[in-house]
Amino acid sequence: MKPPMPVLFSVLLALSPAQAHEGHVHADEAQAAPATVAPRFAARTDAFELVGVLAGGELWLYVDRADNNAPVDQAEIELESGAFKARAERSAPAVYRLKAGPLANAGKHALTISVSAGDDADLLVASFDHAPAAAAATVPAASDLRRPWMLGAAVLLAAAGGVWLIRRRN
Repeated sequence: MKPPMPVLFSVLLALSPAQAHEGHVHADEAQAAPATVAPRFAARTDAFELVGVLAGGELWLYVDRADNNAPVDQAEIELESGAFKARAERSAPAVYRLKAGPLANAGKHALTISVSAGDDADLLVASFDHAPAAAAATVPAASDLRRPWMLGAAVLLAAAGGVWLIRRRN
């Protein structure tokens, strides 16, 4: 009888932990905290492009010209959402901020933003969908679920190999 070592070796390799690749979750990545992105919205007209980002109870507004992407400095910006009205203050060139008020609360907010700069004035409309923070789900890593049966399979293979060696010597 030919020795079954190649078969035992093949089974041992088949039971070794598989390495994840594209499209699969790696165990370390599955347990890492997901990256958080600040809630934001964008609006565009023929004259202006505006991006709003919620950070720390304030709404930061970035304004550019729509035709050439040039920053718009010294603009007057007013934002309305339902009963909430606020005027943005210039924080840096082409960067404006205002207190977020009820926009800091999770939910969908319809926004109307008036922007005037020089001879140009426009009304921008946007929808700000501020989703509530998702609770992190605790899912055991795949490697944690494989360990018990892999250890048992390794012990069985070692026992089968030992039995084979003893029979071969006799």
